[in-house]
Amino acid sequence: MSYTEPGTPSFDLLLIGEEGCGVSFYQYNSRNQLTTLSGDGFIASYRYNGDGLRCAKSVISGAQTTQTTYFYENDKVVFEKTVAGGETSTDYNQYGNGQLIFTRTGDGAYYYYIYNGHGDVEACPCGCLKCWRSL
Repeated sequence: MSYTEPGTPSFDLLLIGEEGCGVSFYQYNSRNQLTTLSGDGFIASYRYNGDGLRCAKSVISGAQTTQTTYFYENDKVVFEKTVAGGETSTDYNQYGNGQLIFTRTGDGAYYYYIYNGHGDVEACPCGCLKCWRSL
């Protein structure tokens, strides 16, 4: 445990992968929220709002910076705004019965989520975790 601000503990976790997978460094704040993730050529930082929900993510990889801002309705992310390389995209999420039904990306693709009886996202017939189709 280390202290980044007076009296504020910070928890660090270092994971070393298999050969060729690199090393990842995870840093958490006193509320057990991920604040920094770094690895092979990238660093990501995360911010949280007063309710403890992630409100922003910044990823620096080489010369590229990607900023994502999360917008909530209650505790659900209803859309995400991402700015990368001067381009902005917005993803919209649709919920029903408390579960994410689909995501519509800024380029018009739809990602549908199928759940099992336990509420876990199930694999689709195509073998992926998200079924998708473009309109």
